[in-house]
Amino acid sequence: MVRCVTRIESKLPVTKELFLRDIDAQDICILNFERSIRQMIDVMAILISTKGLDIPETMAGMIEAGHLQGWLNKN
Repeated sequence: MVRCVTRIESKLPVTKELFLRDIDAQDICILNFERSIRQMIDVMAILISTKGLDIPETMAGMIEAGHLQGWLNKN
């Protein structure tokens, strides 16, 4: 996750206008944002399983079950 966030930070232009014109920067940021979210969900799934709880089969299922909400509220 840290690598993804670092990559996003390194590719963000100085202004919003530059970002909106730089399609490569947008693609890099979106890809790394998605990767970091997936990694966070993988970590949450591991934590949930160590607590003996059932792991929902989808990201939406994890959100609906409330597993991610508590973590998001704390961080």
